[in-house]
Amino acid sequence: MSRTIKLPVTWSVCGIVEIEASSIEEAVERFQAEIDHIPLPAGEATYVDGSFELSSSDPDFIKCYN
Repeated sequence: MSRTIKLPVTWSVCGIVEIEASSIEEAVERFQAEIDHIPLPAGEATYVDGSFELSSSDPDFIKCYN
């Protein structure tokens, strides 16, 4: 007898954040230094092709969702 199994999945999206800086290099450095405090992009986001996957294939992990 089959049943419905819930599988945890993950996918990626691409968006844009704005960083105040005097150069691209400085913007990258500031982003890396402040990454934990930068909000996720609020505008349009685009699905990253091929990024849809299982979060884990470990049966013990999947049991947490069922």
